[in-house]
Amino acid sequence: MAREEAARVRQVKIGVIGCGEIAQWMHLPFLTELPGFEVAAVCDISRRVVQYAGDRFGADQRFTDYHQLLERSDVEAVLIATLIHSDPAIAAAEAGKHVLVEKPMAFNLPEAEAMVDAAERAGVILMVAYMKRYDPGYRYGRRLMQAMEDVALVRVHDLYGPNPTFVGDVTTTFRDRELEARTRSEILAEIRRRQEAAIGAGHRESIYRGYDLLGSLASHDISILRGAFGSPVAVTHTQIWQEGAYILSTLDYGNGRRCVFEIGTTRKKEFDEELAAFGWNNTVRIRFPSPYVKYAPTIVETMEQEEGGALVQRTITASYEESFRRELEHFYQCVAEGREPETSGREGLEDVRLQIGIATAALR
Repeated sequence: MAREEAARVRQVKIGVIGCGEIAQWMHLPFLTELPGFEVAAVCDISRRVVQYAGDRFGADQRFTDYHQLLERSDVEAVLIATLIHSDPAIAAAEAGKHVLVEKPMAFNLPEAEAMVDAAERAGVILMVAYMKRYDPGYRYGRRLMQAMEDVALVRVHDLYGPNPTFVGDVTTTFRDRELEARTRSEILAEIRRRQEAAIGAGHRESIYRGYDLLGSLASHDISILRGAFGSPVAVTHTQIWQEGAYILSTLDYGNGRRCVFEIGTTRKKEFDEELAAFGWNNTVRIRFPSPYVKYAPTIVETMEQEEGGALVQRTITASYEESFRRELEHFYQCVAEGREPETSGREGLEDVRLQIGIATAALR
């Protein structure tokens, strides 16, 4: 019965461009698990990685040039998980494919604007892969925060260790280290060129490393902040230190509301991420697990002072659903049912704008 029901689901044939760590650990397993998707094609610059991904996830069409994948008329949508996202995303939109693009959406505003324009001209979906916005715990805590009428202080805190310290415990990523060594300097130079187009050239190295940090895992913090409270009026202050490993910024939301935005990296196997809202009588905290631990719940903590002075604390586990899976379900609904993505390309463009604002405030 379940098999017959799955057969009646509209199938979206999807191609995956970039088959590295996050594609192997999260995207491809869930795409093959969800009944609405069929992984029709995979693409990576490494033939060895393409062969591995195709064999493991059952994709018959395999490419090392994404332009060839985009020529496939049977591919309706693509997921882009390359190191540089804008070029394949624009080409995919121009080829009439719906696009789910990993973060950072782009390294500068002209790239992001070109992605949005290409998608709108072609009439296709452009969705940014901010999976934490689809996390049930985040969505539960966000409702509580938005119901607060007296939020004066918002705090974003994110301190995390190297990804391999988590990934190595839960999975093995198939990599082509020989090809990575040959192409690394060329790719990094191209990324730096695009970063300079955003924040200028000739700055100290810590500025570029800090900007890179804002576009990596910290881009999720910008997204969850925007999802709960919108865009700030201004970035009032930024410090970047320890060679770009730490960022402290203050954001003005107007009407007496401020945000402290603090991001850092560590060498320890540590993941400490929180979005908190502080009011006169209550506090709401959303605490996120490592994104590499599947089905670990996001915890919501509340603190409220009742009449008479009693301080009541609650800890809420809203769900054990996996945010990566829910993100892909939402993308399917956008493609198959014509819904608008919650994390749209236009919203991703504003995230890039804020990343630039935070980084350049350190130059003042």
